[in-house]
Amino acid sequence: MQKITIKNFGPIENITDLEIPRVLFLIGPQASGKSTIAKLVYFFRKVPSLLWEGLNELEKDTPSLQLKTFLVKINAQFHKIFGKNKNIEIIFYYTPENALQIHPDDKQFRFTNPSAILLFFKELLDLWRAYYKLLENQRIPNKGIEKQFLVHQRSALVNKMEKCIKLFFGFKLIVDQLEYIPAGRSLFTLLSY
Repeated sequence: MQKITIKNFGPIENITDLEIPRVLFLIGPQASGKSTIAKLVYFFRKVPSLLWEGLNELEKDTPSLQLKTFLVKINAQFHKIFGKNKNIEIIFYYTPENALQIHPDDKQFRFTNPSAILLFFKELLDLWRAYYKLLENQRIPNKGIEKQFLVHQRSALVNKMEKCIKLFFGFKLIVDQLEYIPAGRSLFTLLSY
């Protein structure tokens, strides 16, 4: 199960290992951090989608440069949504082994298991390159069975990439299915970035 630890962020002083079920209801007094928790969970659950959307940009780099580029993108998105914060520490556990952390020393994101994330990036990018090569081959006029075979191979590679992401992040890739619905002030307001 996913968990989040939050220290010194907004109204939250310290929450350690809050379990995040599939559906999460937060109830409490006004300005106690409910919306902050909901927005953070929403943000961290969107990270795999950010990776999926940015695969084409990462395609030509080495795994370590890909990871650095991806972390810069996550960091920029986080600060765009939440602003600059001092002395914060947030750790979102996708699985017990794989977590994404914003570190209090430098306020930069990093994965807590560097070797696992590098292997994940290598595998994902190898699959992406194979997919991209199939796309280039599809531009060459193919007929009948050859075209069906290329479409089938492309679909199989997309499935493998999705499985790769699910294995690392612990849940199926979610594209445009996450919603954050704040209660009270405006039921119809959805956070999007």
